[in-house]
Amino acid sequence: MIKFFFIGIFFPDYLRCSHENIANAVSGGQCTDASYNQGSCELVVDSSTENQWEGNGGVGQWIKIEFIREYLINTIRVMQKSEASDQTKSLRLEFSDGSEAFVSNKNG
Repeated sequence: MIKFFFIGIFFPDYLRCSHENIANAVSGGQCTDASYNQGSCELVVDSSTENQWEGNGGVGQWIKIEFIREYLINTIRVMQKSEASDQTKSLRLEFSDGSEAFVSNKNG
């Protein structure tokens, strides 16, 4: 494990900043479950903007993405559909330690 040094403190490599798409399948991310249409769940992490996971609409749609290791996440980007009525209004993020975060769409 690589450690980084900053003002007398060592940080594990997963705490370093990166612009890597960690949810991408190439980076080891996997969509392992979905509330609807599990067969197209892998389209979430395929790096293509041509295909997409299709939920059945409405409140409560979800996907589960698993990573190959721990990461400190400070930015999440969600590609929205073009129709405003189909866009995500908010997200509830659940983490492996049981914590949650709630995020509202700035444009929603």
